[in-house]
Amino acid sequence: MTARLTTAEFAELADISARKARSAIARALEGKTWRGFQLVVDPVTGGRGGVAGHSYLVRVDSLPTDLQQRLKVTSRPVLRIAGLTEQRGAERDWWLRILGPLLAMTDGPDRKSAVDALADRRDLTNWRGRPIRLTPRTIYRRLQKYRENGPLAFAPRARADKGRSKVVISLAAEQAIPFDTETWERIADELRNYIRGHWKAGETLKLIEGRSNIKFRELIADAGFSYFNSIPENALLVPRRFVVAERHYRNVHTLYHDRKSYEDNRFRTQRSRSFLKPMDWVIGDVHPIDILCTRDDGSTAHARMLGWLDGATNRLRFDLVLCEAGTGIRNADLIQSFCHMLCDPTWGMPRTLYIDNGSEYRFAEKINDALQLVSQLRGTDGRTTRVVHAQPYNASAKPIEGMFAIVEKMLQGVPGHTGGDRMNKKTERVGRPTKAFPGTFDMLRDVIRGRIHEMEMYPMRGHLAGRSPRQAYEAAIEQGWQPVTVDDREILTVFADDRVCTIAKGVINVNGRRWACDEMSGYFKSKIIARIPKYWPPQRMALLDYKTREIIGIADPVEAFAFDDPRGAMLSKQVDKARRKAIRQLDRSTPDVDTLAEGLRLAAQMTDATVATPIARIGLSDEAAVIARHISETPAARADRQHEKNLKAQRRQSIALDNTLKALKGK
Repeated sequence: MTARLTTAEFAELADISARKARSAIARALEGKTWRGFQLVVDPVTGGRGGVAGHSYLVRVDSLPTDLQQRLKVTSRPVLRIAGLTEQRGAERDWWLRILGPLLAMTDGPDRKSAVDALADRRDLTNWRGRPIRLTPRTIYRRLQKYRENGPLAFAPRARADKGRSKVVISLAAEQAIPFDTETWERIADELRNYIRGHWKAGETLKLIEGRSNIKFRELIADAGFSYFNSIPENALLVPRRFVVAERHYRNVHTLYHDRKSYEDNRFRTQRSRSFLKPMDWVIGDVHPIDILCTRDDGSTAHARMLGWLDGATNRLRFDLVLCEAGTGIRNADLIQSFCHMLCDPTWGMPRTLYIDNGSEYRFAEKINDALQLVSQLRGTDGRTTRVVHAQPYNASAKPIEGMFAIVEKMLQGVPGHTGGDRMNKKTERVGRPTKAFPGTFDMLRDVIRGRIHEMEMYPMRGHLAGRSPRQAYEAAIEQGWQPVTVDDREILTVFADDRVCTIAKGVINVNGRRWACDEMSGYFKSKIIARIPKYWPPQRMALLDYKTREIIGIADPVEAFAFDDPRGAMLSKQVDKARRKAIRQLDRSTPDVDTLAEGLRLAAQMTDATVATPIARIGLSDEAAVIARHISETPAARADRQHEKNLKAQRRQSIALDNTLKALKGK
């Protein structure tokens, strides 16, 4: 016989509500398909359930293929157990105590006698303390359930429709408006999407409730109902539970428009810093100090703290910057602060630098090679880069944020402290602005430095386990830790750009200023590379060899002296002395060569060129011959020839004059 399912079993198998299951059976009776399959439904009369004893059974072989496979996998029905409260636990324990002896017996006359004896008892009280009589049928039924489901059979069963809504939207609306189940399901889907869209947009509950009521009325009207005057007003109200059920769609708005709230509730992994050594991880960040201080022009502002936290010891190093009005922290400020840390003998070069993702921190990529070298000295973990940029909106991943909070607590008693809320500042008098720190900016820096040094003496929890940062640092030194120091001259070669300069009279000209160093006295090439600082005005600059890029020295600006200042002459004499000394060293390092004697020696070894016999001789014209003769004569011959020519001209003039005189006398 083909297996069949009741309406409740069909609904549970298909994971749909009982209402939808009845709707699917109704479609099958009308000859319509359900999920693309034609269900075969057999009517049953006289059984339990249904309307007036009439119910329907769905044939298993007509179900969709996936449901048939699901039914095969389920070897036994899942018993839905209600929550085991104290009273329900007492009921289970009572049945186990009463039927315990019978559970240990096998079927037979002895067991039947024991069941009859239990049924004849008149002194039984149930788990509530009330008298109770058990029939043999009840006892056998309980024993059978125990064989099928074990001890769970004695626990109260949960409702078959537990967790499923008995209404689609509103019970008042469904009782007042005669729509079928499919229509209500369609209205519910559209209304649910409408509510979800509003939650996604970040609207408030009050607004969504008001609009959903209007939308509910419109959807009912679109479905064909127009007799709104004949039903109560509360039938057109969307229950709050229906609206609140979609509240989780507000997470979309939180992600895109309220990243702070999203990040506060995001999953966080736990990380330990107990294995770190000093300077293995250094975290850098910028924090506005909650103390109002005065600029040179009299205006007030909050200084910025450029902090560096040693992840192993919780030591905090900082530089304080008071930005000009309308400006913020620049690359130059961060680089100078970083260089100060490198030159500090108690800090040095970190192994890994963990900084923010802003453009002002891009300078760190230039020092990645140096960080790789430190990593090799202390043991590498295979990273291709030692500069780690924090993800945006990820303040909780930077331990330095917690240290900044501790610093602010330490500074609460300093005059000019405004608190963390800029819109609700702490003031001495209500309605009056906060008074700025009374001292100078340098005094404020000293006050903050003192409070931070004091903080380093306090024990801290977490990976320090009750030690202070100073104790953790000194313990690392006792265990052999040593910092990696950096030559300040090398720093000038990192954050700078090349410029090829021509050396003229022992100096170079950069940006209209003359620069020189003692080492240039011994540098005899005409060109040199000057490393111009990129992020701050040059005070000193490194000079590199034009060919090998070896460092020559650190150039300082050449001072311009007054006309009658004797220091100018002294400096000129000093530079000239160094130049002469370098030239003498060149002289001593190279042997002397008599170039005149060497030239005569080489000339004597040279032979005359062989003269070839001419194949023909070409004569010159008279004019060319005269020109050639004139070109080849010496200056003395040329003077003699010119004198003879002049005498001949004088004689011709004298003869012509004599002939003229004779002719006149003859007349």
